[in-house]
Amino acid sequence: MGKARAARTIIFHMIGTRAVFLFAFAKSDTEALSDSETAGFRDTAKLLADLDERDIERLLAIDEWIEVEPDEK
Repeated sequence: MGKARAARTIIFHMIGTRAVFLFAFAKSDTEALSDSETAGFRDTAKLLADLDERDIERLLAIDEWIEVEPDEK
């Protein structure tokens, strides 16, 4: 049997019904984030915190962001 495919994700949770995934990577590709990557994600999270629903809808409308719907089981 092969190893399970595992991934890490960097998520910035917005208040409301959306969660924004900033970055996803396979554990086999990257063991840990560097200090500069961590700082960059923190800076980005601060910028995202200022977005409102209207901003998010605009980003989706111009295909800058994609929306991922949860699987219904």
